[in-house]
Amino acid sequence: MLSYSWNLHPLLATVPAQVATLAMIRQEPYPIKAAYLQGTNPMLSYPGSGSVREALERLDFLAVADIFMTPTAALADLVLPSATHLEFDDIGNYGLPKSFILARPKVVDPPGEAWPDLRILNELARSLGLGELFWKEDKELLEQVLAPAGLTYREFKESLVLWGTPAYRTYLERGFDTPSGKVELRCDQLAQRGLDPLPGSPEPQGQQWAPSPQFPFLLTSAKDPVYFHSAYRQIPSLRKISPEPWVEISPEAASLLGVAQGDWVRVCTPRGRIRQRVRLVEGLDPRVACGAYGWWFPERGHQDLFGWEESNLNFLTSPDPPFDPLLASVNLRGIPCFLEKA
Repeated sequence: MLSYSWNLHPLLATVPAQVATLAMIRQEPYPIKAAYLQGTNPMLSYPGSGSVREALERLDFLAVADIFMTPTAALADLVLPSATHLEFDDIGNYGLPKSFILARPKVVDPPGEAWPDLRILNELARSLGLGELFWKEDKELLEQVLAPAGLTYREFKESLVLWGTPAYRTYLERGFDTPSGKVELRCDQLAQRGLDPLPGSPEPQGQQWAPSPQFPFLLTSAKDPVYFHSAYRQIPSLRKISPEPWVEISPEAASLLGVAQGDWVRVCTPRGRIRQRVRLVEGLDPRVACGAYGWWFPERGHQDLFGWEESNLNFLTSPDPPFDPLLASVNLRGIPCFLEKA
């Protein structure tokens, strides 16, 4: 219904984050009263972090399941402790192109009241009267997945791996997944929706995409290889390697700004401003600033939402329309910005 209200592609199987948050704020096309978030930190990872907080605070009830406290969990009415991947039986599927799956047996029991995510979902469904669509116990899913191979999970754990038969160049037998079965450089499905059927990169209307005297840099972003998205900032060994967020600029840009390696600067867009440290990068275009994504400060404590505002790159992005007309994606890079010494 949410995707339909924005005229998104009917094959889009999920609701884009910014569509969901706008629906929570506007209460359109219908009110959203509650949300259950599992293993996600939208206060850091969704575009337009200020709007995300507003959306979550409009809910009557917010529950979060995670293995650590996060800014999003700190905002919740209820926090459920999740088991880590080492604390429950599972099947490792590393993508359809791979011709094998791996057994991932439990190493230790989860501590305290922590449950695997699947168990939480299964019990929630049963409590809502949807038990016939799920399982009596969540472990039955593993047996269901392995049944076509004639294996039980106990047997699978003994072999640890299940090999399939690799199939190459299957398009020679059944073609490609297009209406014609061939490679299509022109997409008539797009033309039927009034969109350009040929590849291109049009700039969305109603947004500024070129640098200006007020915003002379173009902001892009990168994930710190030490971390995974917004996770693991609370692990001391990782913080020793990468203790603070960096914004990368060229030495030429730093000279014009009067800043040096390690200085704190404010990074500002029409949407907001944050603080990050300067890292000088030779060869970087002097018109480009590359900010660090996913930063918060667990040491600040939950009452401050772990300092989620200070260096959070998504305070600089916008969740507002116009969206991509097909998938409702928003622009997260190439955003005009300016920098100043903090």
